[in-house]
Amino acid sequence: MERMRAALQQDDPDLTVYGCSAHWLNLLGQDLTTQSVMKHIVEVQKYFRNHHKPCAWPTECLDSRKSQLLGETRWKSQLTCLDSCNTNRPSHMKIVQDHEDEIDQNIAKKIQNINIFRKAKDMADQLRPVANAIDCCQADDASLAAARDTWLSLLDHPKLQSPALKHVVVKRLKQAILPNISQPTSYIQNIKEPNCRLLKQK
Repeated sequence: MERMRAALQQDDPDLTVYGCSAHWLNLLGQDLTTQSVMKHIVEVQKYFRNHHKPCAWPTECLDSRKSQLLGETRWKSQLTCLDSCNTNRPSHMKIVQDHEDEIDQNIAKKIQNINIFRKAKDMADQLRPVANAIDCCQADDASLAAARDTWLSLLDHPKLQSPALKHVVVKRLKQAILPNISQPTSYIQNIKEPNCRLLKQK
């Protein structure tokens, strides 16, 4: 994406080129995904999707959902994967109890590990505002000012206030927004949408 922007600007210096905020937000979602936790979630999800008997066990439980996996080309798939695993945990706990002699013991230990579950819930809470921001930036009526406001809302989100998380958000915000913040089109958008917040450079 960066190479394409540079090529377009080199071809026409008067052309204002913006990156795709939804793409940058997806990269932010990847940054916020803790792989040391996600690998356990994916292992559990794959077990129930890819093995014959375990695939059928969740159908015996009420409120069970189909296990979802990560997709490299599918935005927000980290949150979808976490949500399905978190929602299915009561069913998974029941399966461990009902099929204790059949279930893979390594998978059973991961399901019963409350620390993994808590970290998965925390990660889902951090990724949810990013997923909502992607939806906003992909809307048919999304504007440059609205995209900028969406990024600013992430800076204020209560689930993203730790110094480490805020650092990651600011890093991606600078890549997505700051290169063009002083362009005339940014000022025009502010005039057209005066209710949108202004991004003040420090």
